[in-house]
Amino acid sequence: MKKLVVNYKPLPTVAYPEDEGFLLRDHQQEIYDAPTVPNRMFVACGGSGKTVTQEACSIKEIRKSGFMQRQLISAPQSQICQQFAKKIMLRLYCTKECFDKKSGRWVCSHKIETWHVRRTDNLADDTSKGVLARLEQFIMRPYATQVSMAAKLKVANSYHGMVAICTHAALTRTYTELIEPKIKSGEYTKAQVKAAVNNLTNRCDESHHVGGLTTVEKADQNGLGRFLSFCHKNRGKNSRMFFTTATPFREVADIVGKDIHFVTTTLPFSEWCHYTGIEQIRLTLEEYTGCTPIPNVAKNVGNEPTEKHLVIDPPDGQKWVVEFEGADEGANIAAMHAMHTAIQSRPSMKSKIIIETITPGTLRKHIKRNLIINPDAADCILTCMLVREGVDVPSIAR
Repeated sequence: MKKLVVNYKPLPTVAYPEDEGFLLRDHQQEIYDAPTVPNRMFVACGGSGKTVTQEACSIKEIRKSGFMQRQLISAPQSQICQQFAKKIMLRLYCTKECFDKKSGRWVCSHKIETWHVRRTDNLADDTSKGVLARLEQFIMRPYATQVSMAAKLKVANSYHGMVAICTHAALTRTYTELIEPKIKSGEYTKAQVKAAVNNLTNRCDESHHVGGLTTVEKADQNGLGRFLSFCHKNRGKNSRMFFTTATPFREVADIVGKDIHFVTTTLPFSEWCHYTGIEQIRLTLEEYTGCTPIPNVAKNVGNEPTEKHLVIDPPDGQKWVVEFEGADEGANIAAMHAMHTAIQSRPSMKSKIIIETITPGTLRKHIKRNLIINPDAADCILTCMLVREGVDVPSIAR
């Protein structure tokens, strides 16, 4: 058994009332206050507020443009998209001096912005119908239509219809199946394309999924890279891209080619860790004997029943999961069931809530949704790929 211990010194933080608006952190404020540029990338670890940064900058662009700049937010998975659909109040015009630490109250009269995406604008919602057609309409919205909308939105002081949330897959399909064929057939003219792309900001979350964003044709360019390359090639003075990711690279292809410049802001964990409240990280490498580590994991979880646990299994066909190949429900699900049974059999864990995220069909969506709404509901979460990116997990200690 090998152990590594790293100690951190948490910095003092101020507990702002959650129901009175969110004040941007220093690194978020720096990006929010920065001059608008055509292409921006924010590289930061999980939990550092990339989602809120995108939302704050979206509001800024919409208002600064006179309700002309549409915001297209995309993420690889539907549950990540739901993070962008949460209602949140933002104190974009306040500073730390606006908060009185003694009374614990805000002492300013600055306006509070409310980020609220209508269900009809959330094209990653399970109930959404005609997603591709509606996404096409949003992307290719005629300039005259946007001008008419802007006038009404100014009066209503609302940005409904200015934001669309979708998955990367839906965005790729919309471009390859609807937009691209109509461009080739001449149904969309060059003027229509340029007018549509000109007032569009592509906010791509988990942007390491982009493959081959470049002005030249590339064999390793994926569908998302093709769409964003299309937007870049037809860009106008108001065309923009804003990428957020924790890992700005791909194994098989570049995210962005050398011919396209991005202004990049990086927040390493070595800086962010001091604001998390984490005082120590302990890493233990424990070798196991036998076919699977299930007995070891169950024992370790059972030894600390008062802590929150996250158990991550390998995907199908990898590592020890191959021992369950041939099971009727599939190797991955069978492996997770075995892990669940072993943990629950520990006397200290019999009354604990253990959740499996690898389940068939609609039940999986139900579990994902509940974890997003109430992430601290479980004592132990068994998962595989769900928490690898962009999902707010509970206050996991183990």
